[in-house]
Amino acid sequence: MVIAQLDVISGILTILTIIIGTIVGLLIMSRYLKYKHISLIYWGSTVIILVCFLYAAAVSFILALNTGKGLPIGTYVFLATWSSPVMTIFLMASFTELVYKKRQKQLVLIVSIITILVEVYIIYYCIVDPTVLGEMMGIIDITLKGFIRIYFILAIVYILIIAILFTRESLKSDKPETRFKGKTIFIAFIFYVIGAVFDSALATNIFTLLLTRSLFITCMILFYIGFITPNWIKKRFEI
Repeated sequence: MVIAQLDVISGILTILTIIIGTIVGLLIMSRYLKYKHISLIYWGSTVIILVCFLYAAAVSFILALNTGKGLPIGTYVFLATWSSPVMTIFLMASFTELVYKKRQKQLVLIVSIITILVEVYIIYYCIVDPTVLGEMMGIIDITLKGFIRIYFILAIVYILIIAILFTRESLKSDKPETRFKGKTIFIAFIFYVIGAVFDSALATNIFTLLLTRSLFITCMILFYIGFITPNWIKKRFEI
């Protein structure tokens, strides 16, 4: 099977996005060694999980290069969908570690229960009838369907709400660096949400691939700036 040029471009850009996101997440987590703040583990994990949905496309691309065939639809759908519910847990844990700390256990528990139910739903249909969850579009692209599509839309809304609440709290700080971090992380989430919406809503072509992957990569760079805030950034923005 000949792999289309569009699939090659998509595969390369997808792998690049995963690598950058994973590196940034690990760098954020590594800050725990210095500051001993568990929220850095949560946030770093969140960043890594945010790009995990792309693993399906990356694995399918690599497999197609070697065998001429992509992943079976059931496996692809699972790899593309399992991470979003898990991400909601880490995002809530990250947020409540800094805000609403007294309600952290209750809020994380509620999100965890919902996540378990969604994961059971995903696993069940990945085994029984994965076409209920999505339809393959070529070797490394998929269109989600039904409940799981609605869930992903709700997950995007959830991300926006957390981003807004997080930023609102950071702007209350009297420290310029904290306010800068909050604004930068908020913009990162906005880039991610726009990229996720475009990735699922727009027809796949070279332009949309470059657009969505550029949004995701920019998002990861902004997470790095927001959480790590290297000295050259502090000097540049005088914070």
